[in-house]
Amino acid sequence: MLRRFLIPYRGLPREIYVIFFSRMINAAGLFIFPLFTLILTSKIGLSASDAGIWLTLMGVVIVPANLLGGKLTDWVGRKPMILLGQSIGGILFMICGFLEPGMTQIYMILSACFFFGLSDPANLSIIADLTTKDQREAAYALSYMGFNLGFAIGPTIGGLLFNRFYAWIFWGDALTLFVSVALVQFFIRETYQKNKIVSGHRSLPQADEKMEEPGPDTMEAAVSGSVLKVLTERPILLVFSLILLFYNFSYAQWHYLLPIQLEDLFPMKGASTFGLLASLNGLVVLICTPLLTSGLSRYPALRRVALGGMFYLVGFGTFAFADSRFLFALGCIIFTLGEITITISYMPYVANRTPVSHRGRMNAVLPLLMGVGYTAGPVVMSRGLLVFAPQTGWLMISGVLTMAVACMIVLDRYDSRVGVRDVA
Repeated sequence: MLRRFLIPYRGLPREIYVIFFSRMINAAGLFIFPLFTLILTSKIGLSASDAGIWLTLMGVVIVPANLLGGKLTDWVGRKPMILLGQSIGGILFMICGFLEPGMTQIYMILSACFFFGLSDPANLSIIADLTTKDQREAAYALSYMGFNLGFAIGPTIGGLLFNRFYAWIFWGDALTLFVSVALVQFFIRETYQKNKIVSGHRSLPQADEKMEEPGPDTMEAAVSGSVLKVLTERPILLVFSLILLFYNFSYAQWHYLLPIQLEDLFPMKGASTFGLLASLNGLVVLICTPLLTSGLSRYPALRRVALGGMFYLVGFGTFAFADSRFLFALGCIIFTLGEITITISYMPYVANRTPVSHRGRMNAVLPLLMGVGYTAGPVVMSRGLLVFAPQTGWLMISGVLTMAVACMIVLDRYDSRVGVRDVA
């Protein structure tokens, strides 16, 4: 049974397994971000509306960090950016543990977000560098599963520490970050050879040349030119990212709208209930990622992303009618199936269409476009909560997802005619 469970992940480069353990350890201490809404409201005393603004600012801070990190990732390399961003972020969290709840803690957390944002493009790019196209889906899935294996216990521990040992949610987060960084430092080599790539690049088409979607043999070839030129040669990636913007707008409510709803329904037990749901989310990822990776591999990537959106629609729609922990758990399981399906599909889809010379920048620009939805989600919903209940908010999210899934189905049909298929 265990052997069949591990079959999709056999034969990957050694460094991919190191990344698996690094992400797992990091996520096992991921206390702050899942509980950030409750830190703002329960500890610091902000209103739900103000908390939504600060959550949005967290996303805004990441924008320049990702752009700068993407450029530096393609200039100085992947590994230095991972070490720099995560080390400084961990130091800032450690300092937070010595502070009283207040605005200074918020500023420090946002500063840490900036440095984590610097390392995000490198974290995505290094996996693409280490793998071939055929290995990429399994590699990204394994990394994602490692994160969620740790996440299955991280928020639960954080929820238990939240009321009685508040400082330790910062210190514990920082310590696991340092262990994760140490694994990268000692067991993962630098994968980016800038001089070799620059000497072997091809030029992008000139203005008077016919512009077509690149074929499968040229998608990852090094090119010259700006990231904007690369995107104009691959317009489907822009449309794909725009649709995922609405997916992420909906997913953002998992960390904003749901904790507020739980605190209303279960006073004084909202943090612990949310922590248990977050751990259930991680457990479902652990069990179902290998099954979905293997079972859905025969289907095109965009079709899988559309299916993931349908899971989102049903799972988040369940929260609109939930009044018991059982129903919240059921909705959590369903939307997590969507999260898995989307995650194991969209990252390889983008990586397989990105030139090696521009991976850092593309892994900054496209996630930023997708992330606009995640950034806008809390602030938009915070305005809505001034006039309607959380349950109505979930019904609105269902409408957004219905539109986004329909658009993804249309894009899949277009890609089936003119694009490069991603079927294992």
